[in-house]
Amino acid sequence: MPKQSAFSQRSIWQHILPQNAAARIAIVVGCLYFVYWRLFVYTWVDPNYLNYSGSDGVAANKHVTVTDSLSAIKKVWETYGIEEPYYSVLTQDEYLMNNINEQSLKKFYASGSTEATRIKQLVAQTGVKLNTKGRALDFGCGVGRITVHLADLFDKVVGCDISTKHIALAENYVSHTPLSDRVSFVVSGASLAPLGEFDFVYTVIVLQHMIPPLQQDMIAQFCKILKPSGVAMFHIPTYHPEYQWREDVGITKSTMMKVMMTHATPKLTVERIVAENGCRVVSAIPENMVGDNWQSHIFVIQKS
Repeated sequence: MPKQSAFSQRSIWQHILPQNAAARIAIVVGCLYFVYWRLFVYTWVDPNYLNYSGSDGVAANKHVTVTDSLSAIKKVWETYGIEEPYYSVLTQDEYLMNNINEQSLKKFYASGSTEATRIKQLVAQTGVKLNTKGRALDFGCGVGRITVHLADLFDKVVGCDISTKHIALAENYVSHTPLSDRVSFVVSGASLAPLGEFDFVYTVIVLQHMIPPLQQDMIAQFCKILKPSGVAMFHIPTYHPEYQWREDVGITKSTMMKVMMTHATPKLTVERIVAENGCRVVSAIPENMVGDNWQSHIFVIQKS
């Protein structure tokens, strides 16, 4: 019987893998890490982060429509509303459902007063005049953390949010306060027109969760629902060195469902949309609310 060659007597893996045990372990660990990254991390990353779109980064996306985006956002926030309604607004451990108690809930709602202070500072800084006897809108109000403090500045306040779960909690909270006759909440959809007109619109750390076409649509709608001389103040990311929105890359709905990503609209694009919809930019104040190399601005705009 012919003698087997050294190659045939050893498994193919013995030929491929190095003989050193430490090197073998390193290769196996590397392979496992690659599989993990590809299955669980890469699918969470917006492919647009890695692509440059040219001009101003604005494009209709062939994969995700505005309707798709709203559906995805609603699904994510409805889940947050069930599982972690307060932590989804302020990501501090004391606001996890396992830690929420009367004291922490009181602290949670009290924290919204900082936004009322911010509004007063922006008014002083920009010189705009607010109709405090009018109606104010808290867009993306969540559980009403900021909404209740807008009532210190305006006679009537409406909080709107896409999540029915958050709105239910907001309504329940306000029902136990003296504000119930001046503060109301509504579940909002693609159009803000049914909410009526407002003297003031406010939103912070909300638009960043929307794809650029939806961000831009909402900014245009803010302008449309403002009464003459009405003022809007909104926060939006405007730049990240690795982010550009590109129509020929896009993201899938399944990716959107997995994580609430951050998106941006360039500052010049925001200014153009505001001007096209009968308003003017009074001021655009740089902010660092998002972190991680994201640049953002708080825009103060006024209706003609």
